[in-house]
Amino acid sequence: MQNFDISFMNVAMYLRKSRADENNPHETLERHKEILLNYAAEHKLNVLDIYEEVISGGLLFNRAEINKLLALIPSKRYDAVLCIDLDRLGRGSAADSEKIFDVLKENDIKIITLKKVYDLNDEYDEDYSEFEMFMARKELKFITRRMNRGRVKSISEGCFVSGAPFGYRNAVINNKHTLEIYEPEAQFVRMVFDMYVNKGQGITTISHRLKALGVVSKKGTPLDRSTISRMLKNHTYIGKIVWNKSKSVKGQNKQIKTDESTWVYIDGLHESIIDEETFNRAQEMKVTRFKPAVNNGVLKNPLAGLVKCANCGRTMVTNTSEATIERYRLICRTVGCNKGAALSIVENKIYQAINEELANMEASINGSQTANIENDRKMYAETINTATAELNKLHTQQSRLYDLLEQGIYTNDIFVERRNSIEERIRKLNTIISDTEKQLELIDNSNFRKKIPLLREIVNNYYKYNTPKRNAILKNTISKIDYRRDKSDKDGEISLKIHFK
Repeated sequence: MQNFDISFMNVAMYLRKSRADENNPHETLERHKEILLNYAAEHKLNVLDIYEEVISGGLLFNRAEINKLLALIPSKRYDAVLCIDLDRLGRGSAADSEKIFDVLKENDIKIITLKKVYDLNDEYDEDYSEFEMFMARKELKFITRRMNRGRVKSISEGCFVSGAPFGYRNAVINNKHTLEIYEPEAQFVRMVFDMYVNKGQGITTISHRLKALGVVSKKGTPLDRSTISRMLKNHTYIGKIVWNKSKSVKGQNKQIKTDESTWVYIDGLHESIIDEETFNRAQEMKVTRFKPAVNNGVLKNPLAGLVKCANCGRTMVTNTSEATIERYRLICRTVGCNKGAALSIVENKIYQAINEELANMEASINGSQTANIENDRKMYAETINTATAELNKLHTQQSRLYDLLEQGIYTNDIFVERRNSIEERIRKLNTIISDTEKQLELIDNSNFRKKIPLLREIVNNYYKYNTPKRNAILKNTISKIDYRRDKSDKDGEISLKIHFK
């Protein structure tokens, strides 16, 4: 076992709290942050970044912030990770904990907690950390088992233990978790069923009507077709609770639907918004109206996964219609968002953009722009050097903050305000350096020479390939394409921003 002087170490603070731990996990997270900041000030730790997340479950791929942290570890930005306790880093599966600790160990990153500093390259510390994580996982299994038993018991009594659907609010009545009708939303639930069942209007028409009225979901987004479709099938609106409709897949971030014969229907404690007759008629109408998509496993969209809506960020999808000249249209699934366009038109625009990119690169390689390239390279290098020097000054200022706090010159409020200001400037400089390095990479002739053969292959052979081959070669060249077309403009121009790799 070793003793460490952790003074002036550059550290990343990591905070995690489970949604299931208590009523207000965000409040607890703020309290933990304050405790760790005081610890950092006392031990003169230089907190470069703070990663915090409120998330239930221990699966690593679900935890965005820990993944951001792990991605930066090899850059040697940090000397240590600071957290409340070891199990905040990983209390889920043994495999996930091992992945986290392997990254820290390989890069000689210490783990600083309130009770101990761990060096994973020290045999004693490594064994001790493995034992602590084993005990934490056993505790998690016990807590999960106990919570599941309580959840099943509550559901069997008619309690509602999930987030309230649109039209309701979560409530506690007679010490039991249930729902209460939230009339500002419930009126639109009734409107949806009325338009669908009594007026024979389709889901798309209903969605546009609600959009025009400014109705949004609990997350503040328009009620799109899929949301309304789920609403029409939701037994909660007739006072029922359906249990065992889905189950999680171990080791995967998804739920799978269970066989309907295994579903359990329970009378809920909450009031219904829709009568059963109307609800049952909606189910019958959905069966007769529903036309399942034909999926024979053959990719039909060469732009699949590439084109993103510039307004909402969602991936654009194809809509098939036999009634239009162009059978396939590229659309955004967000109601009232960007106007769609014929798939062939968008595809041709992308092809033209690749052609132009190839011409520009070949012109650079042929020397017509060599002087400009060299000037750009010098300018980018100077920008990086200047930003790096400024970054070093800010890190020094950041270290001094803790001395000023310890000496009583700064109050906690002033310390936090100035630390946040410095951290914001550091973030901006890091962004400038990262973006400038990318620009340097783009003008590097050797990098051009690697890209040119692939671009030339696309230009020469693209329309000879089948759809899956087109999709694959585009994904080798392009990371994403931002699509924009003003919906209010009948003849609106299609604007594409292509992000080449």
